[in-house]
Amino acid sequence: MKNRWYVWVMLLGLVTPLCSQGKQPQEPAKSRVSCEEQANAIASGTYIYAVMDRIWPADLRIGISVAVQFNFGRKVILYYDGEKYDLWLGIAGVPNENVWNFMGDIADSCKLPPDPAEAVKLLKVHWEERHLQQAQFEQLHRDFLTAFTQYSSTVKERSAYSMATGLFAVPLDATGYTIVYDNSWEHFKIEELSLTNGQKTPLVNWVQEFRSFAEQTFHTDPEGKPEQASK
Repeated sequence: MKNRWYVWVMLLGLVTPLCSQGKQPQEPAKSRVSCEEQANAIASGTYIYAVMDRIWPADLRIGISVAVQFNFGRKVILYYDGEKYDLWLGIAGVPNENVWNFMGDIADSCKLPPDPAEAVKLLKVHWEERHLQQAQFEQLHRDFLTAFTQYSSTVKERSAYSMATGLFAVPLDATGYTIVYDNSWEHFKIEELSLTNGQKTPLVNWVQEFRSFAEQTFHTDPEGKPEQASK
């Protein structure tokens, strides 16, 4: 579904130049990518994020979706295709669900795929689907858009402050959540931070409510933490 937004990803030399029509490449693509370049692509984080962006269920088509990446191994997607309302949970089938370490090991072996879309296939992501009631979807979607409106106001205020003062904040030890929204007209990605000082933004509050909803729906913590035994 999302590949329509990205025709090709070029990362630190990890894409083989296009050959002229009618000619064959003189050597396999993998031999053009050095082991050092592969290691740098992992270390920078760019390659991993490109891989995570491409983790989507094959059944998702045009519709409305709100995808939350809770860590480098689990993603939850709220989805409506015009007929049914769904919640999807994707879990990477790699050791400890740690995509970063898994890709790092591949890079160490100098076998990292040039195209992140090919790397997704190596993750063996397992998808679970649950159908939702219309009211459940509409509430979550409406709450998200409300939180996003407040988020946009915060972005405007912070940008104006930085432009006026020349000062920029550098959050430390913050938990990050990646949110991707799409309604077939608009498509945007947000990297929201949950600060360690206890301060929570409306968007972080929504993410945590969404996490609780997903945990109750799938009976597993979207962040990959062991589920506590019920009393």
